[in-house]
Amino acid sequence: MTADAASAPVGKTGAAGPAAAPRGPRARTTTAYLRYVAGKLAGAAVSLLAVLVTSFFLFRLIPGDPVKFMTGGRQVSAEQLARYREQFGLDLPLWQQFTDYCGKALTGDLGTSYQFNAPVIDKITEALPNTLLLTGTAFVIYTVLGIFLGTRSAWRHGRLGDRLNTGLALTLYSVPSFWLGLLLIVTLSVGIGPLPGLFPTGGMESGGEEGFAHVLDVAHHLVLPVVTLVAVEYGQTLLVTRSALMDEMGSDYLTTARAKGLRDDLV
Repeated sequence: MTADAASAPVGKTGAAGPAAAPRGPRARTTTAYLRYVAGKLAGAAVSLLAVLVTSFFLFRLIPGDPVKFMTGGRQVSAEQLARYREQFGLDLPLWQQFTDYCGKALTGDLGTSYQFNAPVIDKITEALPNTLLLTGTAFVIYTVLGIFLGTRSAWRHGRLGDRLNTGLALTLYSVPSFWLGLLLIVTLSVGIGPLPGLFPTGGMESGGEEGFAHVLDVAHHLVLPVVTLVAVEYGQTLLVTRSALMDEMGSDYLTTARAKGLRDDLV
């Protein structure tokens, strides 16, 4: 054996061979991405477990008997109470109730509402279309409004319009939505003094309308809740848009565009 062969690197199996090639940037990027995704999935799993534990044990700490609440204070025999507890699994040990609760929650079975005596998923499905209509309408309006006003404020920062927009956005963003909603109900639904109420106080429709009249009726009921959500949420979009655009205004490509004679609106 020569000296060169004796000095060659030896692997774990004892055979001589070339050193392992270093991993390229693509492999390092893939590993970092997988590590990032795994961290996010682990965080989501911990958050889900925390929600399940909190939602289960929090209601067990609240004083009162859900079975007696379901009976509405009526006189019920002990046998009927026991049958109700067995029906809803309340006679099982606490650990078994928790495992059943987690298993059903993870498979989409949210149980039965004690108040409505109906499956919870049915109540959610029943209210979901109206919720999506309300939040979707408000989202589109406050996003468009916030981006437009944020852009105008950034291009005219320091001027009167910018100060008014920013001040109003900060004020409305700090207002609790429930308080603003109550204020709008008092002023525009109930009415003040001789001023009558202009909008309904609840519901999604008056009933009995069809076609385009039904669309107008639903829109009439949406006005106050949509205005409440837009007034509270558009300020965040405005401030974020204004801040991001002001950071970009000093960029080289914008300076070049202005040097070529483009107006700020075109830029």
